[in-house]
Amino acid sequence: MFKTILITICLVFSLGAASQEAPVETPKPEPLPDIDYSDGKEVYNYGVDLYKKGNYEQAASLFSKAFDVADSREFKAMAKYNQAMSHFKMKKYIQSLAGLREALSYDLDNKTIKENLKWVEEHRAREKEKEEQEKEANESQEDGEKKEQQ
Repeated sequence: MFKTILITICLVFSLGAASQEAPVETPKPEPLPDIDYSDGKEVYNYGVDLYKKGNYEQAASLFSKAFDVADSREFKAMAKYNQAMSHFKMKKYIQSLAGLREALSYDLDNKTIKENLKWVEEHRAREKEKEEQEKEANESQEDGEKKEQQ
């Protein structure tokens, strides 16, 4: 009987803790429409639609396909830029930075790409700093707990 009560209490507390965590919402992949994948603009526009709906993974894939069939440097730059920003939304910062740098190589005068590249670099640096601070705090806490146990 005691075991049953203890298991029930543990289960209730674990469910309560889990419900307090922010749920991660990932949109379900949409079935891709029957589009002409050789038409970069059509593929790109569908990627934009998916991006707006929060389907960043599929959007990034479509921007990559649009890049592959792009017929101008400017269009390649915009497809690569949007793919990079999709990666940013998925917190894939390294891929985002690489994509923005590549986009800039196709359109050196693009102010939007330059500004976002700088912003993502700064954002990534802040994220790394925050991760290091959290790691140090955790290590300090663990050291304190070890000293208390001794």
